[in-house]
Amino acid sequence: MTTALAAYLLQSTLLLGVGLLLPALLRLRSPEILLRYYHWILPASLAIPLVPLGANTPVSVPTTAVRLGSEWVVLLTSSGEAAVPWAEILMGLYCAGVVLRCSWLVLGLARLSRLRRKASPLRPIPSAVSRMQERVGASAEFKITSNMKSPLTFGWRSPAILLPRTFSAIPQAQQEAVATHELIHVRRRDWCCICIEELLRALLWFHPAVWMVLGRIGLVREQMVDRETIRFTGNRGAYLGALWRFACAEGSAMGRPAPALFRRSHLRSRVALLSKEDSMSGFRVFATVILLIAALTLSAAVAARVFPMEEAASMPSMPVIPDGGAAAEMKADGPEKTAEKPAGKPAEKPRIVHKVLANYPDQAKKEGLSGKVVIELTVAPDGSVKHAAVVRSDHEIFEEPSLDAVRQWRFEPAGNGESRPDIVHEVTIQFRLK
Repeated sequence: MTTALAAYLLQSTLLLGVGLLLPALLRLRSPEILLRYYHWILPASLAIPLVPLGANTPVSVPTTAVRLGSEWVVLLTSSGEAAVPWAEILMGLYCAGVVLRCSWLVLGLARLSRLRRKASPLRPIPSAVSRMQERVGASAEFKITSNMKSPLTFGWRSPAILLPRTFSAIPQAQQEAVATHELIHVRRRDWCCICIEELLRALLWFHPAVWMVLGRIGLVREQMVDRETIRFTGNRGAYLGALWRFACAEGSAMGRPAPALFRRSHLRSRVALLSKEDSMSGFRVFATVILLIAALTLSAAVAARVFPMEEAASMPSMPVIPDGGAAAEMKADGPEKTAEKPAGKPAEKPRIVHKVLANYPDQAKKEGLSGKVVIELTVAPDGSVKHAAVVRSDHEIFEEPSLDAVRQWRFEPAGNGESRPDIVHEVTIQFRLK
């Protein structure tokens, strides 16, 4: 599980990294196209690693493993201690991170609700604000608060726009620009998108590339609203003046999952885009989309090749053993044999329920020896090993540790109180130095 999770994280990070780099290489600056692109690349990059793009390469497991037939079971480490439950540890850390991020989101929503209750209604509504409500085709509850230094919009069914107390003192043209910006957010229902994005950030809090893409989505969303604001007002200078005014009086929006008019980290990019017109022809848009798809498809194939995910139904044919440990590989060579096999009734393959790791002889470690030992076990009806004998081995030095280990193994009792014969089972124990 940990190996597959690491491969998934590396694959999706590579894909998202390429996805973030491509717009700059292709000089794609249209916020409308970029917003759709990032909204597509984020789920696609997270899902593509789960799609098989070819045969997965087996991945070595950093523990000792036992295979009974086609089933692999993690054994003890070479030190004799139980294997570290990495899956449980990682799951605990993941759940803790999700809880913390979701708690942050809930606290932010609670702060927004409290700000709205304490804020005072904007009375009277400036004519510029009323006029822009009609032009944009959206309406919201305008409120004034002393706890905010930058306009903030949130809410779905009954949206609210919180304005700082300095709003009434700014020029009418800037009031119109600010109101238009916030009303466009209301019309687009951006607050719902932001809540979904924050929930995704909480679920994938450990993924740095996801944070980068979500930050880019926030930027291009604001750039897109900036352009629409200029189109509605036709006054670029007034809008830039409003941005600069609130840049100088920015307040922290930490813990408030809502689109604010201004974020200092976005100022340079937003002003740079507002100061120039950048249009793309239909042919260039089409060519850019084709290049993006081709580049991302190639990146997905490379990611699957470089960082293969372990198949759920398979394990490595030869596990890597840490610190000179031993791997015990159990396999049945043909049908099971029984001491007194009832006619017409096939013997059931025994299922191991307890296993002990064979100690790697110190002399074999010093000499760098490796090999295998084939042992024939006689499994009693109660699941204990009744008899064990070496069939063949590569080195005699491995025989005694192998016999000592398998004699302590236990199998599932052959059951239901019936009288069952002993089962003769052949296993292979592989010794290999890392």
